[in-house]
Amino acid sequence: MTVMIDPIRPQPQKNSRSEWRRVLANLKEIAGLHGPHRRRPRAPAAAGLAAARREQEGQGTGNAAGRPLVWGGTMKFLLRRIDRRRDDWKQNPFFELLAAKDDMGFLAEFSRRLSLWALASQDVRRAVAGSVRETALRGIAIHQAAEDRNLEARFLRDMASIGVIVPGAGELFHDDHAPARCAAYAILAEVNMARTEPGKIAVLLALEAATDVFFVHTAGFVRRMGFSGLEYYSEDHLKQRSTFEVATREIFHRRQLDAGELREVLLVVDSCFEVMDVMFRDILDAMSKWKVRHAA
Repeated sequence: MTVMIDPIRPQPQKNSRSEWRRVLANLKEIAGLHGPHRRRPRAPAAAGLAAARREQEGQGTGNAAGRPLVWGGTMKFLLRRIDRRRDDWKQNPFFELLAAKDDMGFLAEFSRRLSLWALASQDVRRAVAGSVRETALRGIAIHQAAEDRNLEARFLRDMASIGVIVPGAGELFHDDHAPARCAAYAILAEVNMARTEPGKIAVLLALEAATDVFFVHTAGFVRRMGFSGLEYYSEDHLKQRSTFEVATREIFHRRQLDAGELREVLLVVDSCFEVMDVMFRDILDAMSKWKVRHAA
């Protein structure tokens, strides 16, 4: 008799986010943490937001899934949490170091080590857009994905413009890129672990808020250096992103959250900002150690 044994995989207990994080810590260096995400037809960004607004107006203050609002409040609680965490994120040492630099070398080396994150972050956006059904929230994900389409190509063109050799596939799994890899895995895990659709959208909005701070500082730095012709680090890119934030806030202030959704979105926001903060600090630490080794 042949006995079939299923591959051993972690079986999280209900509400066991800490257990998932322990498992994730053991999988950080494994490149297979990506689940299947079915593609859906792309909808125009403006149409997606218009549909979201119509649904909000039709539903009033009700919850789309029909659950009772155990703890009153709208998505503005999520936005307030994001604003607070964004203020904390501005204290990351990267931004202070960038302000003190007077040449493009620092940003060029940091960008090289950030490469995998810059490319994989598009997969995070697609994963969110592909897993959200509620029209009000899906419209936001579609709008954001449309605005940031081809963002990875813009990053690669900027890399070439500032004289950075684009890392090959083998190099992306070198130790130099471990912080970016670990961050990408952790954020994708947040999307997959989120039990509610607001939780999945919270991943998207937390990342948008964190990267907005990044782009404000890098665009200012590039302008100060007198460097022109960039796309990813340009002020034009920054202006595009500001229109997305205005549109999403209009919808989110009218979307109700029940108690479970509220708990999850706040946890997700905290986790995403923590991942970004650790990634940037680890990259800076690796850059510092590299300089010490090569100066010896």
